[in-house]
Order: sequence, then C-alpha cells, then structure tokens
Amino acid sequence: MRVRRWIGKIFGIVFLLLIVALIYVMLRSDGVISEPKKEIILMPDSEFAENPVLFRAEDGSLTVPVVDRNNCQQIIAAIRPPERLYWEVTTSMRTPNGSERTSGRYYQSGSSTRTELYSAGGSLLKTAISNGRSVFVRTPEGSRTVSNLELYKPETILQMSDIEFFLNCDAKNLLKAEIVDYKGYDCLYVSYRFPELDQVENYYLSLKYGLPLHAETVSGGVVTFTAETVALEDEFPREVSFAMG
Repeated sequence: MRVRRWIGKIFGIVFLLLIVALIYVMLRSDGVISEPKKEIILMPDSEFAENPVLFRAEDGSLTVPVVDRNNCQQIIAAIRPPERLYWEVTTSMRTPNGSERTSGRYYQSGSSTRTELYSAGGSLLKTAISNGRSVFVRTPEGSRTVSNLELYKPETILQMSDIEFFLNCDAKNLLKAEIVDYKGYDCLYVSYRFPELDQVENYYLSLKYGLPLHAETVSGGVVTFTAETVALEDEFPREVSFAMG
C-alpha cells in the first residue's frame, strides 16, 4: 500500500510539473513571458555631449531612438542647442510677380543674440539685438527698444519655424517624422499639415543645433516658400557687437 501511495504521489508531482511547463510554453509563445536580454549601455558621443538625443553604442554605431510622429515632439524637446553659434539662411517666397528673396544672419553668445535681415540686393533691412530681456531694433526708418521678445525672435525675422512651434503643435497633424541625414547633418525630418490652409510644411531639424536646415511650404502641390541654411557654425566669421544701441 505504501508503495502505491508513493507511486501515486510521484505521478501527481510529474503531472503538476507537466501542467506548469505547458502553461509556461503557452505564455512565452504569446509574448507574455520573454527571455531577459543583455542590456546595452549607451554612452554619449563626444560631439553630442550636451545633446541626449544621439548616442554611440558599444560597437561604435550611431544609435537613435525609434522616432515617428507619435514621439517626435519628445525627441525635439530633448535637443540642447549650443550656447554659441552662427547661423546664415536664405529664403525664397513665390509671389504673383515672381519670387522675393532675402538672406539673414544670426549670432548667439549665451543669452545675447544679434539677427540681421538683408534684401536680395544685399541691403540691410533690419537688425535686432537682444539681451534676453528686451530687443533693440534698427531699420532704415529708425530704431527703438521693445520688450516683446516673441515678436522679434530670430526665427521670426529670418522666416524660419523654431522648436517652440513643434512642441506646441497639434500632433494629429504630423504626417511624418524620421531621423535622416541632410547634407552631412543628423536631422529629424518632420512633415506637418495645416488642414485649414490646405498646406503642408516640411522641415529638416538639426539634432545638434536645434535649428531648421531646410524648410519648405507646399500649397496645392506647389512649393511656395523655401528657406535654406547656408552656414551653421560654433564660431563667428567676424567681430560681432551685442551692444543695445
């Protein structure tokens, strides 16, 4: 009798283990249970030491997050632009009489900025110098100091969108977002639709500088506006004054 009892217990234990093993296999096949993976520690690349967006993996390859239109705003929010830079852009706007062209130069050193807007012929149209609290504006008609920083933001003067637009825009109107290479720069390509205007705008945003390298407006399938970065450096090409006056 004892032998039969032990045999019964052994069969019961074996049967229970088989049931547990079967449940484990079923859960694993459904993806509920997965094998632990070796964690890869990513170290910031020296070029992007102040920018948490880009990393170098242990094998030396460039690693970026999986980016799409659902999380690109978080990626943009993580960009940390440098404290000192020189930015030069050209713009072209389609008009009934042809096209209007301008060029602009932007200098930044900490909270001090200087923005210059030029006509196609090279005439200086506007200069805006800011200390982070107010803006000194000079045009051919005269000069004045204003406190409305938003109205005289460098991107506004240069006719370029800035990061704030992408952080505050309606995510449902984002058509596409992906990491791409644009003229040797690691960029976030973003396509945004303005449904009320039947208009789409496309941007290549530098992940290092947090500035658009290229922007275009497409209305009715026709490109009506383009803005192109022609220079983007950490150093100024000439002596620059940030004096307010």
